[in-house]
Amino acid sequence: MPKVREWKSNQLLQLSKVYQDESISNESNLLEDGVRKARIAHLLSPYNLATRENFIQLLFRSNPTEALQKWSRIISLEGG
Repeated sequence: MPKVREWKSNQLLQLSKVYQDESISNESNLLEDGVRKARIAHLLSPYNLATRENFIQLLFRSNPTEALQKWSRIISLEGG
């Protein structure tokens, strides 16, 4: 099962990277769709740094306060 989760996580990561484009705004909730896909990719593969970074970056574009809180929590848990 872990291989299937990793595969699905990579699929969602690639789909959500499209939303990194600066021309996509949150007015039509397109950015929220990207955040949702990135979050699921991160949850499927929590130790993958690429999925984590992508999720935090997209979340920062749509909700900077929440993104900074999550980033701070991750750093404190890792002892950084």
